[in-house]
Amino acid sequence: MTTIQQYYGLYQNDYIPTGSKEFYCGCEFEIESIKKIPDMLKKVFIVDVDHSLRNNGHEFKTFPVTYDKALELFKVLHQHLVLSDAYDPFSERTSIHVHVNVAHFETEQLRQMVLAYALLEPLFFHYVGDVRKGSIFCVPLNYTYMPSVYKQPLDKMVEKWHKYTAFNLMPIKPQPDAPGLGTVEFRHLYGTSDPAVFTTWLTAIKQLYTWFVVNPTYNVIDAISLGETPHSLALKMIPMLAVLGPTATNEMCKDTMLDVKLSVGGLDSPKPKKEAGKKTLKMDEAMLVQAQAMMASASAQNHIPDEVQF
Repeated sequence: MTTIQQYYGLYQNDYIPTGSKEFYCGCEFEIESIKKIPDMLKKVFIVDVDHSLRNNGHEFKTFPVTYDKALELFKVLHQHLVLSDAYDPFSERTSIHVHVNVAHFETEQLRQMVLAYALLEPLFFHYVGDVRKGSIFCVPLNYTYMPSVYKQPLDKMVEKWHKYTAFNLMPIKPQPDAPGLGTVEFRHLYGTSDPAVFTTWLTAIKQLYTWFVVNPTYNVIDAISLGETPHSLALKMIPMLAVLGPTATNEMCKDTMLDVKLSVGGLDSPKPKKEAGKKTLKMDEAMLVQAQAMMASASAQNHIPDEVQF
């Protein structure tokens, strides 16, 4: 079988030992209302001005690091960064993005991880809250046309992907404006300085990753056909986020379960009916492209609108 690194001809990252399957991630922390950035932080992080942020907002990026090092750097950043009291440093514009190295994954192994994430996506959003679910910078897969590409092989799947989905598959391969990183990106988490919140989040991501490292041939559809439910899968794959009971978890994930079942073109149960008066936004490809274009234009003018209407 072919790995992501081999398939896309990616370079060997100097920060990750050759052949290592240990969890490595790169974290991006967006923070506003910054008064001073000590020189020592500039030696540890890549510090960029982010025009989607306000009030001297910056983005602090780590190099690829282990799980423990990422948690340590989070604490270092917030212990030494000097913030202003004038504005909230963690407004609704700020967020935390986590890139996870999957360059050593085989293509089908990663596709199965995508399907598992897609099925359990409501649990990730349950943790971060509804505010992030409504952001056009981390749109749930279930709100888009993405489920229609789940049946495709990984290379075809990524061709249809979009950056501003909550789970971003695009960084696994080179893009016209970016090198291939061999990573998948989790864009959900809101900006925070709370180490407990970040630790829970990073642990859940690491748990999902580790499940597919330990079980590289695991097939999500086969597991469902053998009776696995969203709740039972959550307990195995992301126990950190499996805080709801079986009934609540299975109900929360009923639509995403259906999306994943449809990836093989067959169902053994009818599509669940929507609750009366409850509407779910569905963003097709044109709508996502429109959102991206508006964000690029606004960013170039150093202004990001608070809301984009479709």
